[in-house]
Amino acid sequence: MSDSVPNLFNALFDFRPREGHTAKENFLSEGFAYVLKTSQPARDAWLSKVLNRQVISVGAPKIRTRETERLDGKPLYPDMCICAELADGQSETIYSEHKWDAVCCEKQLQAYHQIAKQSSGNARLVFIGRTLKQRNVASAIKLQPEGKPLDGCYLWEDVFTVLDAVAEKGEIFCQFKEFMKIQGLSPGEPLSPVGLISLVEEPKARLGIERAIDRLSEMDWSVVPSRYCGNPKTSYSQWGCAHLVFATKDWRPTVTLGFLLDTHDHRVSFTCPTKGIDLVLRIAAPPAALQAEGMQPVMAELQRRLPRLRAAAGSALLVGDAGNGNPWSLLIVQKCLADVIEGAQAETESDQHEAIYRVLHGWLTILFADGLLDPALLVAGLDGSELPKPATPTASA
Repeated sequence: MSDSVPNLFNALFDFRPREGHTAKENFLSEGFAYVLKTSQPARDAWLSKVLNRQVISVGAPKIRTRETERLDGKPLYPDMCICAELADGQSETIYSEHKWDAVCCEKQLQAYHQIAKQSSGNARLVFIGRTLKQRNVASAIKLQPEGKPLDGCYLWEDVFTVLDAVAEKGEIFCQFKEFMKIQGLSPGEPLSPVGLISLVEEPKARLGIERAIDRLSEMDWSVVPSRYCGNPKTSYSQWGCAHLVFATKDWRPTVTLGFLLDTHDHRVSFTCPTKGIDLVLRIAAPPAALQAEGMQPVMAELQRRLPRLRAAAGSALLVGDAGNGNPWSLLIVQKCLADVIEGAQAETESDQHEAIYRVLHGWLTILFADGLLDPALLVAGLDGSELPKPATPTASA
């Protein structure tokens, strides 16, 4: 959209009904509903997606947003309800709940399921969220009393993909798609081989790495022992890495995983410098702790895992190994990111994220799935307790 044609959705999005409050989800619902009301190709494409068959709507649709519904006398406000007559003679009613930043609420969806049943015996209920975590929570819900899942759980980027495939050139339609892109509600561009070689010259690649970290933070890392977890912290630029941080107190120890962007602080080499950056997993702890006598069982457990790690990755080095120059790195595992993407034939951003997750999760599985490594770390004193003189990681950590 040119500067001479301001984006209506962006302009209105800055308006706040009251200071400090922007009803993002409601605004997004209204915009989506407007597009569906005014564009039959968009409406038919979305209905076809939800119904899992090609359909054509006839007549004027009934699309309601946040209208008051009652369940046991209590008012509820489903984000959207579509009542459509189809060319094949069938009628469809689809309720949808939308999330942007808010958490997915099972109680809310259970209530909307009852409302859908009240309105029509075959009414459907779908969920649209911004994050994988929201979608995964919705996907796991069993609607009562039937014990069945929702009729569809989607991301807003799925909605964008449906709309983007529509041969619709109306100005408002195009502005809504642009609004979704600006707000991060569309798929990003996949990482390119050129971008992986030179992140400095390719700002889009840097943005792609940050999006990948955000998406990885939403994935399942329960293979990491619980004392490291909770929600991992994300960092886009720390000691040459963009990574997730699974920390214990005073880094005794800490697991990090993500992207090695620069080798200076970690004091290793890229596994394939001509192809660019690496995926990396690191177990780190203060050097004094790693030199303690009780570390022998830990080193034995890691040595036992090295053949599998090296078969799955381009490099796996222990503290003191040639090529591992950082005394904080108990273990550092690397693999060329370009090889991961090429090997998985990952063409879309989503495919790339899944491929990256599988590799990193596979390394963690080798390390922690048998339940023997972390007890050895605890016995060796890497239990998160303070050192007599606590060591704090510096940039060289």
